[in-house]
Amino acid sequence: MNTLVTTFDDHDQKMIGSLQSSRSELIEYLRASFEDLDEDGGTEGLLLAIRHAAESIGGVALVAEKTGLSRESLYKTLSVNGNPKLRTLQKIIGSLGVTFSDIFYHEPKTSYF
Repeated sequence: MNTLVTTFDDHDQKMIGSLQSSRSELIEYLRASFEDLDEDGGTEGLLLAIRHAAESIGGVALVAEKTGLSRESLYKTLSVNGNPKLRTLQKIIGSLGVTFSDIFYHEPKTSYF
């Protein structure tokens, strides 16, 4: 059973508000969520971050309109049990005015070699 989050608590509302004020903050928030992806709960955290970002630009209905996906599909995709395809994520991220390059392009903190 998919759990759909359609209401947000005070913490969520504050996060959404802070993302509305700055594109760079939205990018940093998504970047941090992607960096935590391999941690326990990372997938759910990323999907919540994308939901917050969607709300910050006008809501899931606007993202649905921009992506051509249905609202119902987006709610399921971004639920805690969501398992979006890469192309779907690309559409959603793009609808936020952000690209994967924006999120992933930054200087690494340490060398892996």
